[in-house]
Order: sequence, then structure tokens, then C-alpha cells
Amino acid sequence: MPKGGFRIGRRLQAGTYYLEVTGETVGAYRILAHVGDYGTDTAAWGIVHARGRLLVVVGDRLLGYGLDGERAPDADVTLSDSPALPFSFRGAAYASGVFYIAEWWNEHVHVFDRTGGRVPGREFGLAVADASSAGMAHDDGLFHVVDAYGLTAYAYAKSGTRVPRHDFALASGNGAPSGIARLDGAFYVADREDARLYAYDSTGSRLPDRGFPLAPGNTRPRGIAVADRRFHVVDGAGRVYVYEADAGRHVPEAGFVFADDSVGVEAWRDH
Repeated sequence: MPKGGFRIGRRLQAGTYYLEVTGETVGAYRILAHVGDYGTDTAAWGIVHARGRLLVVVGDRLLGYGLDGERAPDADVTLSDSPALPFSFRGAAYASGVFYIAEWWNEHVHVFDRTGGRVPGREFGLAVADASSAGMAHDDGLFHVVDAYGLTAYAYAKSGTRVPRHDFALASGNGAPSGIARLDGAFYVADREDARLYAYDSTGSRLPDRGFPLAPGNTRPRGIAVADRRFHVVDGAGRVYVYEADAGRHVPEAGFVFADDSVGVEAWRDH
């Protein structure tokens, strides 16, 4: 059990679900999940820009879209032969022609080619501290994986070797990270609790003037991709919001609803 919580992910029909989970080691949990087509929450958790397309991470699929928000099914990728638990991917990056996708449950980075086939020779395990990955970015030969519990962005070389000198701690207000991106030497980390992007320089010092609040409705960010100097922020409600990178201005006409027929259910211990 990951530090006081657990998540259930599967494909569900619209409706209301009541679940009870008990056990000697986990205690008692009560779950109430309201599920709709786009009504409450989708299973999407991550977005990545690759080869001129945006791909939304939904369970074991990457759903393709053009930068104009038009559906691009020819870019879809089904992640085949994955050992990961369903809906446990939390963040993605594209580098050297392959997709790197962080899994929070098994603390592992899985690698897939553009057809969805596994590339196990490039995979690597995360540090023990990365007990709950909440976003992944690649830039200048380094990966940064945000840890939702340790509130730190941990750095790795492409080989999977840790590079601690490039780690950085998140600011005190950035306590619910969900997605990381890098642009012009700065890091941007989305936060689910106060719905904003926090900006940091290359050493991890906060850049208050470059961060900005997210648009109304974009209250459940779950990943960031950068393309054409715009941030594309995927939201748990089933929409991608777009912002100008230079000023943080919301561009509503560039956003789009993504087609997700899966819903992720999250539950936390009832103390």
C-alpha cells in the first residue's frame, strides 16, 4: 500500500458505485464513486508531445491529437505487453524515438516504441523515494520525475542512473504536484490543490513571476506537454487546456475534449 492510500482503475459504465475494502494491514476504507462520460473524472494521467502530435496517457493507451485538438487516431499507441498495473502510469516523456512512462505502483519507468512494443533494455527503476511518481519530463539528456510524497523532482540520466545534483525540492505551496515540463531552462510543475503552474529555475529556485494560475475549470491538472511555445495541460475532467508559455494566457479556443471511455477511481483511508 502506498503510504496511506490506494487507487482503483478500470473501465466502468456511467453510474454510482459503492465499494468497501477491509484487511488486517490496510484498515477499513469506504469508497463512493460517481462515474459519467465526462462528468467527474477520467483515467487520463499524462500528456506528451511527440512527432508533431499530442498524446494523452489513458490507461494502457496513448490517444493521439493534432496541435489543433483534432483527433489523430493514426498516432494512437497501445502499450502492449506491459507489466504495469492498469491505470498506474503517472507521467510520460518522449526521447530518442521512444516513450518513457513512469509507473507509480511499481516505481518503474517503462519504455515503449512508437508501435507500443516494449523496449525493456532502456527501462529503469525509480529511487525508493519516488514512491508515487506524478509527472515526468525530459530535456537536455535528463529525466525529471516528480514524487508526490517526497515533493521533490528527482533527476535521472537516460541510462536510469540517478543524478542527485540535478534534483530539486518543490516550493511549500506546491504540495500536490501533477505534471512537470521544461521550457527555456525553467521547470513548470502543475499543482492539483491550488490549480496553478509553479515555475523553477534550473537549480530548483522558485520563479514566482513565471508561474500562473490555471483557468477556471482546469482544477484537476494531470500532466503538461510543451508544443509551439504553449503549455497543454490535461485535466481529470476530460479536457486539455492550452496556455501561452510567455504570459500564461489561457487560449480557450485551442483546448479540446479528449475521448476517454475509462474512468479512474481514487480512494483514501477514512480516518
